[in-house]
Amino acid sequence: MTSASIKAVFDLLRERNAPLNVQLMVDNLQTKKVKKSQVEKSLDSLVSEGKVTRKEFGKQKIFFLAQAKLDKATPEEVGALKTKAADLKNEVAKEKEDAGAIRKELARLKTQLTEEEIRERTRRCEKSV
Repeated sequence: MTSASIKAVFDLLRERNAPLNVQLMVDNLQTKKVKKSQVEKSLDSLVSEGKVTRKEFGKQKIFFLAQAKLDKATPEEVGALKTKAADLKNEVAKEKEDAGAIRKELARLKTQLTEEEIRERTRRCEKSV
């Protein structure tokens, strides 16, 4: 059990912020070359430190971050995030509106004849006259 494997397991749990079993963690940490035994030992270490909580359901063990130890956002941070979210929603709505206008313009342009088609029709009309 290395500090790198402990950090990898903890970072995975923090990133996902969802309950995971050992096998799911092993599958997700394959790219970091963390073996199942390392994951199990790292989880035992994190549980003993109080950073991770373990729940047992029969033979199945589920691990998740200890929620009490996580930093909580201040009311100012929450307000700032809500404002940012509202601004982003407005920006998305404007972008959707712009995209719709562009689609309408594209559809209108597709129905119009090109210069080459107009010349060809003009030649045919002149020949028929």
